Amino acid sequence: MLNKHKVGLFFVVAVMIVTLVGCQQQPAATTAAPQVVEVTRIVEGEPQTIVITTTPPAPPPPMVKINVGTQRGMYSALAFVVKEKGYLQEQGIDADWNWFSGSPQLLEAMKGGSVDVGLPCGSAPGQVAAGNGLPVYIIANIVWGNEVIVMRKDLEATVDLKNPETLKGLTIATISKSSMQDYVARLWIEGMGLDPEKDVEFREVGAGAAQRSALLSGDIDIASTFEPHGTTLQNEGIAVIVGLGEEIAPHHDNTGLVVTKDFLANHREQVIGVTKALEKARQFAVDNPDEFYAIVAKYFEVDPSVVKSSFDNRYIVLPDNLQPNEEWYLKVGDWLDKWGYTKAKTADYLPEYISKWKEVQKEAGL
Repeated sequence: MLNKHKVGLFFVVAVMIVTLVGCQQQPAATTAAPQVVEVTRIVEGEPQTIVITTTPPAPPPPMVKINVGTQRGMYSALAFVVKEKGYLQEQGIDADWNWFSGSPQLLEAMKGGSVDVGLPCGSAPGQVAAGNGLPVYIIANIVWGNEVIVMRKDLEATVDLKNPETLKGLTIATISKSSMQDYVARLWIEGMGLDPEKDVEFREVGAGAAQRSALLSGDIDIASTFEPHGTTLQNEGIAVIVGLGEEIAPHHDNTGLVVTKDFLANHREQVIGVTKALEKARQFAVDNPDEFYAIVAKYFEVDPSVVKSSFDNRYIVLPDNLQPNEEWYLKVGDWLDKWGYTKAKTADYLPEYISKWKEVQKEAGL
């Protein structure tokens, strides 16, 4: 004869299985409606039915769709991690990723309304845009440095960097005016006591294959580019690295998270979510360097050792946190005012710029 407790257990399990199977056959509920489960047990030889009412957790809120603009530069390293690891989805964000050749082009898309978030966008181009009336804010910094200046290898015999006079008349290629590479190249020339407007010629040539071809043909003498292009050109024997952005302007904000004013006003929660996702990506890169290098290498179709070399040699540096460098933006403002890159003076827009990134970073817990 079966033990009464075992019989009771048999009834409980049997009834629950029947009830659950019956529930699975019902159409999926659209709301978190209470569920009723009847459990029968045997008490002193008599069956007793207990009714248990449970309320399942509410369904997650719908994903919010946003348009993200990004670039295939190593300065986009943390954006690649965010994309690969699904960190935006964790924040309830469904991102449509759009690719751009540079920050000026990305900012034009933001101006036209087709992009809500620049991830990343160059810090100086973003500041130029704000100084020329484009309603954008920089919210976070995601990388230091990354600009690399290379010179044709065959010029080593005639150009002496210790004698700036030998650079006069040379042609310097940058991706575009107001790009980070443009700024760093101008600072490099000024740092040698030369005038970037008079002593050298600046020309716009796209990064990668276009600059490589121009160096090989002799159409340009120097190229201001970004990693891994600098390392690749040097490894191929086409050019030599003669300047690094991280040395020319130590710990300067290369690229960051940029959003439109309207998007921040109407989707503040998503802006905070993107900021949190970036911080998670930064911490992942610190804790898992080899996997981080592999993710970045995937977007350039290079060996992870090339990416590792760029970080090891400090051609590009992960910041200690996502806080923008206020001092850097003040310096950039002085250069913009001097070079006439913006209609507005730095004092007209930068205070609001700074206050917004501090608000969002605080709300993101950073």
